[in-house]
Amino acid sequence: MRRIFRFTLLGIWGAVLGWLFYNMQARGVSPAMFHTNARVTVEATDAGYSFTPAPDTHRTALVFFPGSMVETEAYVPMARAAAEAGYKVVLIDVPLMASWFERAQEKIYGRARAFMAADADRRWVAGGHSLGGKFALAFARQEAGALDGLFLVATSHPREEDMRSLTIPVMKVYGSEDGLASEDEIDTFGINLPAHTQWVRVAGANHAQFAWYGRQLGDGRASITREVQQAALDDALLTLLGAVEASEATR
Repeated sequence: MRRIFRFTLLGIWGAVLGWLFYNMQARGVSPAMFHTNARVTVEATDAGYSFTPAPDTHRTALVFFPGSMVETEAYVPMARAAAEAGYKVVLIDVPLMASWFERAQEKIYGRARAFMAADADRRWVAGGHSLGGKFALAFARQEAGALDGLFLVATSHPREEDMRSLTIPVMKVYGSEDGLASEDEIDTFGINLPAHTQWVRVAGANHAQFAWYGRQLGDGRASITREVQQAALDDALLTLLGAVEASEATR
């Protein structure tokens, strides 16, 4: 009987993990978004993706960390939209182990540094979705002076860390129906961000629709479509990148 119980329990856990991995995969992303054309050059490496606009005239760029377990490709529509608007975007591959192990986290920070070092004349904004927002904040602490902006999406972080001393532009985008980074958490931990932080509340938005993947356990039900939510995300990102670009022009 105990053996049957153990096998049953293992089967249930296996099914849950399979469901989680399945839903964290990118979906609904057109294959054309991964192809270079006259407007955007796309490069894929073992470290992630880069999207470079053509012509490449803006000097501001984004390095972005995906959420935990979420496939990097789920953020390609956002990256492509920003590149088509003239801004380079780099998506960093985040291995599953980065959720728990410091060594794996240092590896993803190293990937981000390598992309930045290869394009050192740009002004870099770090961003992240969900747990990726925590990674972006940690990266901002490590790279103080090397970053020119911070873009946080659907994340309750920073929770314990005091980031109020940041002087670079900071924007936090969040959804009213997010069950994983709720408005209460956003309000509670907002005191850890600088006073000049820009807050962008997307009414009707949940957690998962800030990217292109499936359902997520604990999330709320969005009352807007993914396309509408993504448009709000794109608008917010372009606002921040535009502000950083304009500040460079005034130097």
